[in-house]
Amino acid sequence: MISFDSKVDRDLRQYIEGINYYLPESIAVKEVNVMLDHFDPRKHALSRTYRYNIINSEKRYPLLNRSHFRVVNKLNISKINESINLFVGEHDFKQFSGPLPKGINTYREILDICVSKEQNVVQFIVKGKSFLRRQVRRMVGTLVDIGLDKVSYDQLKSFLDCSNKPIVYTTLPPQGLCLVNVEYPDIFYKNGEKI
Repeated sequence: MISFDSKVDRDLRQYIEGINYYLPESIAVKEVNVMLDHFDPRKHALSRTYRYNIINSEKRYPLLNRSHFRVVNKLNISKINESINLFVGEHDFKQFSGPLPKGINTYREILDICVSKEQNVVQFIVKGKSFLRRQVRRMVGTLVDIGLDKVSYDQLKSFLDCSNKPIVYTTLPPQGLCLVNVEYPDIFYKNGEKI
């Protein structure tokens, strides 16, 4: 998500084509919206949805290295599903974040979280109002540890109930993480114009 001001009045498709012309092949603008002048993409977001992709296989998949993290041992998806909803709701996620500025509020609300498996691809979808640095990668890392029998349901519950208790967590690498959606109130879309 980026935002910018423009003094030039163009068709929205021209913005997509023009910006994509200058971007490298690995990045593309897919959607453009005209927003009200006081719109702030960070402050006005209602929710953000992240996807974390895992290849659960002993075999290597070199072509997926940039977008998936490989877990060699078989994940117990049933155990993950039993634990996953512990994250839903408002919790102190201080233990699941990276280094933070002093005085930051570490309470965050998770609106939804789910896991799916198709063949050897496991996807975690996490939707929240906002996130701390590294929070999603540490949440999913803990769920992977549950699926590998390294962490139990009760241990995860205690991590969330007792924010001062030090925990040993797995921080998954960034290559499996992707921001897939940001929702905004309709009031910020100028004339309801979207493309």
